[in-house]
Amino acid sequence: MHITNGEVMLNQEYLQSILNYNKDNGVFTWKHRDDVRPEWNTKFAGKEAGGVRASGYITFGINKVRRYAHRIAILYSYGYTPEQVDHINGNRADNRLANLRSANNYINSRNQKLRATNTSGYNGVYWCKRRGLWYVRVGVNGVNIHGGYFVDIKDAISNRDLLDIKHGYHKLHGTKKGA
Repeated sequence: MHITNGEVMLNQEYLQSILNYNKDNGVFTWKHRDDVRPEWNTKFAGKEAGGVRASGYITFGINKVRRYAHRIAILYSYGYTPEQVDHINGNRADNRLANLRSANNYINSRNQKLRATNTSGYNGVYWCKRRGLWYVRVGVNGVNIHGGYFVDIKDAISNRDLLDIKHGYHKLHGTKKGA
């Protein structure tokens, strides 16, 4: 750990000195520490670190700063902090190392769940009132690509599925939460 501009910057060595991380189940546990009050060790040493937030992510405090377990898992294991971390299976509480990958906004957006504001029930499938048809679009490199108009929503969904494959979207992209 080192301090820059008054802010604690974590590093792999420091994390490994205060936490154990089981990469197979994604669970962090606190180690016994000599740099804290004895009461802290009584209460926390050997116990699981963190808890699930309302957002679905697991977080815990390190040096009075709330940290996301998935970001700590990458730093703990590989020694760097990526721009973003993607939960491959979409489960925000699943911090197994095999379920985490370094990502950026472009990669992470290709593995999003269906948005709550979606009205068709399928990602990239929209109702066009003016034409009275379903239409499909997919975002590629910041540009919306038109996938066509369809009378039957099933045809629109099939077309969107093909576009997802063609443009490298994750198989879980646009699935409903909990699906």
